Amino acid sequence: MLEIPVVLEYKNHEERGDIIARVQDALGHLPSSIALALWAVWGSRGIGKTTLLQILQTRLRADTSVNVLGLWDLDQVDAYRFGKHLFDLLTQNADSRKKVVLLDNIDALLRDNEGAAFFDFEHDVIRVLLERNDTLIITTSRSQLRQWREPEVTARLAAYQLRALSVDQIHQVANEINFSAEQIYATTLGHPQAIRWLRDNPDLSASEIAQKAQTYFFAGLSEAANEFAQLCSSTFIFDIAVLRKILAQTQNDNGAGSYAAFLEHIRELMRVGLVFWDVESGFYRFADNAVRQLCARAFQHQDPARFLAIHSIAATHYQTEAQRVTFLHSSFPSAIYHLASAVSSTAEARTRCLQWVRENISNWIGADWDKVLEWWETGVGDPTIVQEIQQLIGMETFTQVSQLLKDAREGVLR
Repeated sequence: MLEIPVVLEYKNHEERGDIIARVQDALGHLPSSIALALWAVWGSRGIGKTTLLQILQTRLRADTSVNVLGLWDLDQVDAYRFGKHLFDLLTQNADSRKKVVLLDNIDALLRDNEGAAFFDFEHDVIRVLLERNDTLIITTSRSQLRQWREPEVTARLAAYQLRALSVDQIHQVANEINFSAEQIYATTLGHPQAIRWLRDNPDLSASEIAQKAQTYFFAGLSEAANEFAQLCSSTFIFDIAVLRKILAQTQNDNGAGSYAAFLEHIRELMRVGLVFWDVESGFYRFADNAVRQLCARAFQHQDPARFLAIHSIAATHYQTEAQRVTFLHSSFPSAIYHLASAVSSTAEARTRCLQWVRENISNWIGADWDKVLEWWETGVGDPTIVQEIQQLIGMETFTQVSQLLKDAREGVLR
């Protein structure tokens, strides 16, 4: 049976090595009252969250110095009754061993009554468990939870993300699927669920995998929110302004939909863990860029003309935004991305992007070039976006653009 590796990353996409070793290291820091004893692991649907918890449960139970109280799916239990059950278990297991509590789908508690169940659970269960100083809690959710608000909880919190696999990581399983790692990545973008589909049906094309992904990840959305999600997948960061402009020009809707309707669609996407509000960038974005790329690929195959039109409209929008030098750092990567995506060849993408930068760089007087470079070279905090842009314009052109920005920072224009 194919075992797809689970890649756990912390903060600045730093790979954390062997997961079991990291858990045992965390347990070793208990009973310190300042040890990071709440691991909030997040990742898209099908990325391997439940698999990770099952691995941890099996392997930690082999360690007689650790008491794994259990693995529970909070989407399947009553939170209040479960809390009482858990404390009963702790009373029955009152020994000196370190305790581990595994909680799958904790974000299910946020879906109703404005998250009242989540906040009650945080206060009545999570906070009390942490105060014991002998318990490591590992939770999972589809997107990073920013709703934690108890000081005693946030002080002990470490957020980890499960991400799609890189080409190097896919090499571990490539032989079992009978494709090269490069072929697997090109078809699946490294998402474990997509890799499973390819494993089960090697005849699936990249476009067929993408269509399955769109159906899978958009499952449960209303029809209106589903169409809205397709639109959002075309851009790696977005706000209501650009989406309304796109709709106004592609659907001949001068009103471009009401602001309230847009917010409701976004809330629906957030409830299923597809998108989140990125405080650092000031934009909405998909929680998993591999998911976004797969869904965008499906959209492109379904309606290639509209797909190109959307990128053209977005490119014009961000080029206009780039005239406001204060916001150049946020508009610049998106302008390049959409300029490159609005054409059908890499050669034309290279020409258009370099031409735009060279024609405008002398006008961006007073730009915060350090910030512009940071957002450009980090993909607004996501290295997979950098890879995507590099594929669109080529590595040589990406490097040339970076050099032009560095020259501008030093006051040297070419």
